[in-house]
Order: sequence, then structure tokens, then C-alpha cells
Amino acid sequence: MGYGDYPDLSSVKKILVIKLRHLGDVLLTTPLFTTLKKALPHASLHAYVYQDALPLLEGHPAIDALLTYDPAVKKRSWPHRLLSELSLWRRIRKEGYDLVLNLTEGDRGALAAKLSGAPIRVGFPPKGKWQRKLYTHLVKHPPSLRHTVEKNLDLLRRIGLFPAEDERALSLPPLPTHSWSDEPFIL
Repeated sequence: MGYGDYPDLSSVKKILVIKLRHLGDVLLTTPLFTTLKKALPHASLHAYVYQDALPLLEGHPAIDALLTYDPAVKKRSWPHRLLSELSLWRRIRKEGYDLVLNLTEGDRGALAAKLSGAPIRVGFPPKGKWQRKLYTHLVKHPPSLRHTVEKNLDLLRRIGLFPAEDERALSLPPLPTHSWSDEPFIL
């Protein structure tokens, strides 16, 4: 899939990657972080994920900072939800991102991308026409089924970064060290 109108990434110093989904979906983003850091090693790379997915990305060598959203906020009153959203969007805006990649189809990530003020905002085509204006670069949907890792990497391809075959491996967080005792393990 070619585009031709790739943005100039030479001045990108700070990047936000948004993946507001659950554990398995976030795990499938790890090749994107690795490839992005390799392509832009001097850029600071941040991730915005659901709070329960945080352990999957903590300690990832390519990620410099993590922002989280607690889905439990959705159960609170609408004024509380609004204040929480506004606070987070203000924090995202204050970071001064140069590039935002939204791997999630949906309003929350699209609005966060737009409100970031980033000059380059990449995402999948949203369902509503008004939401298309939230992005500077839209990723075409593939004509056939593709693995989620490849769909995530399509956002990099959209901005002119083409991952090699060996850059598509998943990264798991380091396992905690455990001191084993002589006690039997019972299931």
C-alpha cells in the first residue's frame, strides 16, 4: 500500500501512540514501538493505554513515558467523566507532541490526537465524516484480512517508515524474578 505524501519526520522530537484497547491488543502494538524507536531514536516515545494494560508496556526499552486511562471513570457521573477527560487532554496538549499515532478506531483516541495539537496526526478512517478532520494522515483499510500487527504497522507505513521482516516480533515485559522456596506448588 503506497501513499506518496509522507510527512517530513526530521523535526519530530516527541511522539504519542494511542491504543485504547485491552491486553491482547496492546501486546500486538509492541513491534510498532520497537520499529518507531529504531527509525527515530532521538524522539521521546510515549504510549496512552488503558490502565490495566500498563504492565505490558512498563519496561519496554522503546517507551519513555506511559499515560493511562482508567475505564472505571465511565461508571461515574458525567461531570466527573468530563473533568477527567479534560484533565487528561490538557496534559496531552501540554506535552507538545510532534506526532500522534492513534491505533484505535473510536472517538476518544481521535479527539486526543486532535487536541494534542500535534502537526502530524495519523489514524484509521473514522466512521463519521467530521472525525476525518481530526487527522492529517489517514491509513487505508486493507482490501483483505490482515494480522493486527500488520494493521498497526500500517500507521508507520503511512508516514514513510517501512519495518523489516525481523522488526515484527512481539515484546513481552520482563518476568519478575522469583525466589523459589522448598514449599510445594499446589494448583
